[in-house]
Amino acid sequence: MKKVIKSQLKQLYRNILKFLPTKLVLNIENLRGYHKLINLKNPKYFGEKIQCLKIYGNLERYEEYVDKYKVREIVKKKIGSKYLIPLLEVYDDPEDINYEKLPNSFVIKLNTGSGYNIIVENKNEVNKKNIIKTLKKWLKEDYYKIKKENQYKGIKKKILIEQYIKNENNDLQDFKFYCFDGKIEFIEVDFNRFSNHTMNFYDENWNLLKLEKGKYKNYNEEFRKPKNFNEMKNVVMKLAKEFQFARIDFYNVDGKIYFGEVTLTPAGGLTPFKPIKKDIEYANKIKIQNNKNKKILYIGRISKKRNILDGVTIKARTLKDALEKGKNTIYTIDVDNWKKDILKLSIKIIIQYIKCDEVVICTSSPGAFKVLRFFKFINSKKRIYYFVSGGSLYKKIEDKVYSIELYKNLYRIYVESEFMKEKFISYGLIQTEVKYNFRNPLIKFDKIKKTEDKIKFIFYSRVVKDKGVEHAIRLIKRLSKGHYNVELYIYGQAKKEYLDFLDIKQYDNIYYMGAIQPNSIDEYKIMHNYDIFVFPTEHDGEGLPGALIDAYISGLCVVASNWKYASEYIYNKRSGIIFNYKDYNDMYDKVLELLNNREQIDYYKKNALKEAKKYIIKNIIPRELVGDEFE
Repeated sequence: MKKVIKSQLKQLYRNILKFLPTKLVLNIENLRGYHKLINLKNPKYFGEKIQCLKIYGNLERYEEYVDKYKVREIVKKKIGSKYLIPLLEVYDDPEDINYEKLPNSFVIKLNTGSGYNIIVENKNEVNKKNIIKTLKKWLKEDYYKIKKENQYKGIKKKILIEQYIKNENNDLQDFKFYCFDGKIEFIEVDFNRFSNHTMNFYDENWNLLKLEKGKYKNYNEEFRKPKNFNEMKNVVMKLAKEFQFARIDFYNVDGKIYFGEVTLTPAGGLTPFKPIKKDIEYANKIKIQNNKNKKILYIGRISKKRNILDGVTIKARTLKDALEKGKNTIYTIDVDNWKKDILKLSIKIIIQYIKCDEVVICTSSPGAFKVLRFFKFINSKKRIYYFVSGGSLYKKIEDKVYSIELYKNLYRIYVESEFMKEKFISYGLIQTEVKYNFRNPLIKFDKIKKTEDKIKFIFYSRVVKDKGVEHAIRLIKRLSKGHYNVELYIYGQAKKEYLDFLDIKQYDNIYYMGAIQPNSIDEYKIMHNYDIFVFPTEHDGEGLPGALIDAYISGLCVVASNWKYASEYIYNKRSGIIFNYKDYNDMYDKVLELLNNREQIDYYKKNALKEAKKYIIKNIIPRELVGDEFE
């Protein structure tokens, strides 16, 4: 009975934590572990540093390392598949678990969080209904909200079933390597985790340390250094390079080494080390940059003089504005039209580089390539963050147009799609993360403009052939012949010669409206008046087009071609319609369906407003570049 009450109280406590502000939760947790409130400005203890990491550590960038499913691919690439516990099955729904396919013993776990494990030693003796009930409860929990551990925030939950591993003596020692700046500081070895849980601590040379943690006592019996201890250290070091601090866990089963997990916030910061002076010593090894005003050199194509309004420039400007609103000091260099005065620009970069702590790059792939080549030449040791624009860079690396060596030492590479990320990681660029293209709108629409009898289409992009403007025009001409009440309004920068070729003035329901100033209130007010954003792009380098984000922010139904990454950004028949790439009969047929179902258009518009939230810069930009209070 006591056990049941204790479990219920624990669950109640976890449920309450979900709804409390982050700093309040962290203070409550620190009170539990250290019996004092957190000193965020000057954290002294190991647990305090862990709590601070939750706020200031930008831990969400390590999502793939803490996702127990996705990390398997990283382990495979960095140290080899032989260190992975065999994965038997993967499920999304506990109702789907096929016990007939499974061996007699196995382990069920979630790919996220801590404590979500079920050990099945004999499948014929388990209550399958209870397992389903437990798993469903776990799947509903937002683990990151409980402990405010943002590294778990974006993980799509899965049920993993792994091979059951144990030593001959039926015990399973858990080797936990505490690593600081890529080096092993000490090792925690856990014994009898599910009965009389004890632990010992050793330094990297296997000398027993006089150290305890939390309520756990030391293991009193002799425990010899594993024969393959050096091998364990080597594989740990290969994984630890990525982290300023991480605990990396391995099992050692009868001489075979298995990867366990990567933990960035051990025990949520609740368990102090004893003696306390050792706790403080380990805390001092974790660097928190919460109050430091960094000097950042920002290199981007801002195009102040020429005022080019392409996607690369708008992204670079949006990022520049966000960085300048953050807590750090920003030195900006505009690399637009760099060929005109390359010597002057190079000197300027060198001067600002000497003053700065870190570098952020956001320009076209060719422009970034030249900048990175320059930093390679001067043997830069500073952190470089690279925001990739568009979707073609992976191909240029693959075709060896650009040397991959230029990208290997970058601190972070931010790409616009999962596809590109997977490509980059396959090249060994494991520091690659997905950071969608972004906007910082000065206006927010809570309601859509209801679709009326006349359907107003908008084409908003650079007015060039490969963006598909000619196909948008043909679509409207064809619909008009079918007596549909439609209009097309074309916005964007265009060359006079191409406008003359299009000869838009010959049509009585197609209009060229000129360019709109991006990231302005007027931009979204104008777009909000339309119904359907039509985007039949054929552009080979298309990534995540900013115009698509603008359409979402403005609450428009989207009709777009299925270019390489379209399905990552457009949920077909939820936020809009995707038609087959370069199949303009398919585009016409799908638009006809829309025109015959006005309620569907409004449904897509409402969902567009919801989608827009994913692409607002405050939800995307790394906090280490702007500070935690950035809005």
